[in-house]
Amino acid sequence: MQTLQNGREEILLTNIDTSSITFSYSNINSFDNCKYGWYQTYIERATRDQSSFGQFGSFCHKILEKYFRDELASWELAGYYIDNYYTEITESFPPYPQGMSSAYYDEGLNFFANFNFNKSNYEIISIEEKLNIDYKGYKFVAIPDMVLKNNLTGFITLLDYKTSKLKNPKYDKLKLKGYADQLQLYAQFYWWSTGVVVDKIFLWFIRNQQFFEIKINSLETAETLSWVDSVLQNIKSETAWDYNNKNKYFCQWLCSIRSRCPHTSVNTLT
Repeated sequence: MQTLQNGREEILLTNIDTSSITFSYSNINSFDNCKYGWYQTYIERATRDQSSFGQFGSFCHKILEKYFRDELASWELAGYYIDNYYTEITESFPPYPQGMSSAYYDEGLNFFANFNFNKSNYEIISIEEKLNIDYKGYKFVAIPDMVLKNNLTGFITLLDYKTSKLKNPKYDKLKLKGYADQLQLYAQFYWWSTGVVVDKIFLWFIRNQQFFEIKINSLETAETLSWVDSVLQNIKSETAWDYNNKNKYFCQWLCSIRSRCPHTSVNTLT
């Protein structure tokens, strides 16, 4: 790596050894988001910064996992949330939009205080079970939040929790497309790994208290796999490793290497 006159760092590499990398949907997506961040994370293996958003998501996942593993009853969820929230959420939420910290807390509490899911209607096939896949010589991993079998219909359902919030159909379209790509890929990997076909995919938006069904679509799965192929080729041929200079909010609050990235100050919001 060398430092250029303008203070930017240029990473000089002619070939990336992908044999030691375990890819995932988030790995592939992060390359498209910021090549410099991807390099630091997966090649330099820099220690990752936590964020309030990531901690909140992990905390909600943890509580739901305890419920589905019969470690907590439905009526205990809100109390567990209250007792452990500030131990689990240690990072600060951004000061803008105003009131974000209290909104996340209140919406999470509302979800668990009014929790409504009858798990007796389902056979729980797996919870957070890692799927290891060899895809065209690349190592991939996928970890569906949960796979269920409906006791009445026999349908296999892939269920994934989301702690982002649906706010406006116009602006949510792109968000839902990304989630659909991820879950279609998971369904495909699940079939390749287990031989079991997923019949339904549901996103559970915790802060909306809403289920959103994703239709199984082989054409969209093929398009997502084509995108994966394209990104993998771009990773192998990349030499510039440019940083994200478009999404300043991401750089300041979400990026997992923001505390050590030389470009964060360039992208600080004013």
